[in-house]
Amino acid sequence: MKKSIITLSVLGALSLGLPAAMADTTAMPAAPAKPASKPMMAPAHKKPMMKHVMHASMMVKKAQEALNKHGAMLKVDGMMGPKTRAAIMSFQKANGLKPTGHLTKMTLGKLEAK
Repeated sequence: MKKSIITLSVLGALSLGLPAAMADTTAMPAAPAKPASKPMMAPAHKKPMMKHVMHASMMVKKAQEALNKHGAMLKVDGMMGPKTRAAIMSFQKANGLKPTGHLTKMTLGKLEAK
């Protein structure tokens, strides 16, 4: 087996125009090269994440202000913390909504209406 590998290596080197002495008899065949990967970029139709975060923060601020009008006494910082979630749940219960603690469309609609 070893003899046939050496013979094939020498024959391969000769077919490439290399001297037989340059034939590498111990090397394994090289794996095919992988294509270069493209840099990760967001599709053109997607909004950058920062705009989404800023929009969500502004929505939370508006909700906090509206909840404060109903007596919640929240710090209006745009952060969805445990106090804001608790105030949302309390508002949802008081208005016949499912108490999830999330700003659903129904919750936002009721907050804006009052």
